[in-house]
Amino acid sequence: MKELKYNIKYLYHKKELYLSVLLLLSISLLHVFLSIQYCLSLNQVYEEFYSGEYQFILYNVNVNFQGLTMLLIPIICSMILSDASFIENKLRISNILYLRINQNKNIIIRLILCIVLTFIICFLCFLFNYIILTIIFGSGNFATFNQDVSFHLGYLSDFFLDNIRINNPVLFVLLINVCVSFIYGLLSGLSYSISLFLKNRIVIYFVPLLFLIITELLFSMIKSFNISFMTVLQPFSKLNLSTYFICVFILIFIILVLTIIKIRKKDILI
Repeated sequence: MKELKYNIKYLYHKKELYLSVLLLLSISLLHVFLSIQYCLSLNQVYEEFYSGEYQFILYNVNVNFQGLTMLLIPIICSMILSDASFIENKLRISNILYLRINQNKNIIIRLILCIVLTFIICFLCFLFNYIILTIIFGSGNFATFNQDVSFHLGYLSDFFLDNIRINNPVLFVLLINVCVSFIYGLLSGLSYSISLFLKNRIVIYFVPLLFLIITELLFSMIKSFNISFMTVLQPFSKLNLSTYFICVFILIFIILVLTIIKIRKKDILI
């Protein structure tokens, strides 16, 4: 497919893609460094440290990066591919592309790539953080400072996938990684779908963050609905799967509506 080959070649030469990966890896490494520093500041022996699962960047309550990941990562993810159409319009090469590739197919391919690529990059960068932490701190249900005694595990039914954490902490970390990374992928897709109607690159980058803030204010006003995209991005919180899937549905619905509106518009040379 010409559209797919074109976008893969485009991504290969896109500096923002490599910058995004570098920034996400840097955040993961910074979290590892601060986690080590925090543990050393406790003046306790190695056996008394939290295990890698509880040091994980998406679950660590002592070195809490959840605010940073919610505010910064959506902006970083929007740099991967969300601004592609804007850049082509700015460079005035859109008219040439109309003659070479199908624009509707190109939009769909880019949207899919935007979501999938963002998901993969986020998942791998978070996984990188987890692997390093497990190498340093070990793996298992050691959520106290006393690993030589069996930990009295308690199942918190209101917390996200907490029953899986009890039975298999490694699987738990992988699942919350998948869930959070997928939301970041959808937010990146939202940024791209909205970029089809915008002419400001900075606004395109901040679309996911603005979406998180606006929806948080909106759903907090509608008290009958327990929906929060910010909560979905914080696995260590009171959250159930139904709320997660509602948030996923809302994002997919908005993305599809915006994309269909753009595709159904008549082709206009720029």
